[in-house]
Amino acid sequence: MKLSLYLKVNSVLSLGNRVELLDLIESNNSVLGSFGEFVYGKICEQERVEYEISHILETDFRVNCRGKLFEVDVKTTRPHTSFAKVKKYPKKNKSICYDLLVVGLDGVSLYPDPDSWISEVRSFDRLQSEELVSQWQESIQSVIKKSSSNNPATEARRLLKRQIENSFRTQKRVRVIIRGQVSDTRWKDAPDNLIPKPSQLAKFQATIFLQLQTLGRQEVLKKILYLDHDHIAAWPTLDASDRQKKKGIRRVLDLQKFEVLFTNSVFTSVDDLLESHVSGPESS
Repeated sequence: MKLSLYLKVNSVLSLGNRVELLDLIESNNSVLGSFGEFVYGKICEQERVEYEISHILETDFRVNCRGKLFEVDVKTTRPHTSFAKVKKYPKKNKSICYDLLVVGLDGVSLYPDPDSWISEVRSFDRLQSEELVSQWQESIQSVIKKSSSNNPATEARRLLKRQIENSFRTQKRVRVIIRGQVSDTRWKDAPDNLIPKPSQLAKFQATIFLQLQTLGRQEVLKKILYLDHDHIAAWPTLDASDRQKKKGIRRVLDLQKFEVLFTNSVFTSVDDLLESHVSGPESS
């Protein structure tokens, strides 16, 4: 599998190509979700309410309306999903508003949570929606242009990490570590940061390690290890190298033995990882 969520995004956001609704509908969930958040922000601006993008504690927005604070998780989906058909997203947390955005070829519609700050359905016809897509594309390209790194591989890693973290965020908190081919073929030492520190054990429930390899001019995914912190006592380890010991590290994960002992925790694609550990893949 190709690593690059960047390549998937680039097929939609590539400079010089006009993005249309069909491109979004056929894109991956992360791209569709990004567009949904942009549209939601525009709705907040139209309604003249104060808002901020949060992306913490399972929410995307914090909206202040009529003196009351609403925490909102924006769910963006396609017309064929079960959520779109019932025009509602299941209420998982009573303190969060799950506002549903449906993106179809005929336009975009927002179906608010019954407890949301917004009480009525908001719809944009095809022409209005295409204009929103154009504005969203310009905003994304502006961010990319201003990025401190112009390296596509670096951007790809950042987007891939964010995709995994966002996919897990309603299930558990995970830390994502990505290593390139150099760490696999040229570094003598095993990665020294896979075994979590006590503070990381308290904060995260699992570590997800992605090993990449270089193919031509791009990085592709070689394998993924899902390191469940509940089983840390059973993880096989090795003595740290002299270099690592100078950093205060005593033991490192034995990757080869781990793959033998925990065969169900080794994956070759992000889709397989998410299918195994994350429920509810219909929306983003």
